[in-house]
Amino acid sequence: LSIQFTIDSIPLSFSSILASERLINRIYLSFFSHSIAICLKQLFQTLSIHQIIHILLLLFLEEKVLIVTNHITILPTLLEAFLLLLPYSWPHAFIPLIPYYLLPILIESPSPFLFGTSLSTFSFVKDTIPPDVHVLFLNQDFTTNIPSIPPLPKRFLFV
Repeated sequence: LSIQFTIDSIPLSFSSILASERLINRIYLSFFSHSIAICLKQLFQTLSIHQIIHILLLLFLEEKVLIVTNHITILPTLLEAFLLLLPYSWPHAFIPLIPYYLLPILIESPSPFLFGTSLSTFSFVKDTIPPDVHVLFLNQDFTTNIPSIPPLPKRFLFV
């Protein structure tokens, strides 16, 4: 059974619409997987495994993370790659390249965030950053303290 109809005097069938929709989905998935590969490749070429695990641990613990670098062109792809590595969607504030006029305001946020900024922007506000914000410089090894992971609750067996 073939259903025929016309759009703008072009005869179309239901099967041709389904075929074109499949083609569009295939092109979209191909582009999307290619962009994921670019983000992850950039991440693993730029940072060491220790640095990647350090940042992921901060994100899992829902800490406030500010990443600072001189190379602002790679910052958005790096931060996107971190969100791709998480097994869940990041529900908190995420700004890959925060402008200088918003950084002093948003850094005071009470909720967790993942922000990126340039070294020149960071130099304007480095004295006003609260102590609960983890500032990580991509140009050097991280020296911030990782918060301690809370112990697992004890299970009691009632007999």
